[in-house]
Amino acid sequence: MLQAWKDFQEEYKEILTDTALTEQERVERLALLRDEYGQYINDKTEENLNIRNNLRESAFADIAALYNTDVANYNQMSQDEQNILMGDLVPAW
Repeated sequence: MLQAWKDFQEEYKEILTDTALTEQERVERLALLRDEYGQYINDKTEENLNIRNNLRESAFADIAALYNTDVANYNQMSQDEQNILMGDLVPAW
């Protein structure tokens, strides 16, 4: 997306410095440029948000699976093993 921003700035500068354009042509080209890059950046932002949400959901699913495995393993321990784990190994907060 940074490259798109740099490209936008470069094209914007070219339009502003093009002395062959009338003021009306310049305004029209700048508006078209803003529309094109604006849509592109909006699309990339939405794509980025979707990717982030998918990663977040995936991480939560993995953490939940690990937690469920730990609970099942804990429940399978004898009472003495649970006491050792909770009393000696887990810090008292």
